[in-house]
Amino acid sequence: MKKNLGRIILSSLAIASMLSMTAFANNDVATDELKPIAIEDIIPISAVEVNEVTKDYTTEGGKITSITTKTVEDVEYATIVVENDNMGMVFTTKVSTVVYDSKDGSIKTVKDLTEGMEITAVLPANSIMTMSLPPMTPDALAFVINQEGTSVKVDKFDDELLSEDKTLMLNIAEDTSIVSVTGSRQILTAEDIKGSNALVIYGATTRSLPAQTTPIKVVLLPEEIVKEEVVEDTTQPVPEPKAVSALVALREVSVSAGFEVKWTSNEAPVVIEKDGTSIEVTLGSTKFTVNGEDKNFEIPVSLKDGTMMVSEEILGLLK
Repeated sequence: MKKNLGRIILSSLAIASMLSMTAFANNDVATDELKPIAIEDIIPISAVEVNEVTKDYTTEGGKITSITTKTVEDVEYATIVVENDNMGMVFTTKVSTVVYDSKDGSIKTVKDLTEGMEITAVLPANSIMTMSLPPMTPDALAFVINQEGTSVKVDKFDDELLSEDKTLMLNIAEDTSIVSVTGSRQILTAEDIKGSNALVIYGATTRSLPAQTTPIKVVLLPEEIVKEEVVEDTTQPVPEPKAVSALVALREVSVSAGFEVKWTSNEAPVVIEKDGTSIEVTLGSTKFTVNGEDKNFEIPVSLKDGTMMVSEEILGLLK
């Protein structure tokens, strides 16, 4: 309301100024006949309403620094750690989560992801995030392997196939692949995109405003995310949930335990040694070694204010 009132006042003052200048320019009107124009006498032509757009989905991505897998109750999960210009991100997801290759839109699996790949994850806007650094989330709906010359956009598209943020318009060709992220075999068309949230993988665009493109692939996203319901088994005791490990300062706890800390760079493993025990940890990774034996932390090694932080699990090894 305040913004609209401000626009009205500014518009009124501008019109008043223009009318005054026109009056002075007219030689047939004497200056003593001019009367000031009151703002209340000016009727604004229009006022633009600015509505805040609430997104249903968002994206997070970066370069994969590590991938580990673990089977829990016959279900295989993957932990994917990525680095980016922010604080990085850790995705915990089933290995069955769908992955698209932006090169041709082909479908892959989480097992096709490797360290060094650039990926984009599609997440509900209200995804669960831990308070750790980097944050962790179990809510990735799909992943895209980023390839040079391609882009990814997640947004809602209107009846003209224009994105909600008005920056991208889709031109659907006969061979454009349109699918559902749920894996439905239903044949989908451009009509199904209208009014829907979609993941769009595309290449070249026009230089117009909005930019136009013929997508490589369009993946329709559900309007509502239905999360798996956990049904309590009353016939057996309910196990206590496993707490997420806290982080501790690597150098501080190591030196306190009498270990020598050897650091060369953030890209190389940090080595801590004492009495024949050698532990190596790497920034951004959950993997570490104890005397050459591979092990895994629950959460990756990270930096906080220039201090390397590791899972408190390491405390049991510093003896």
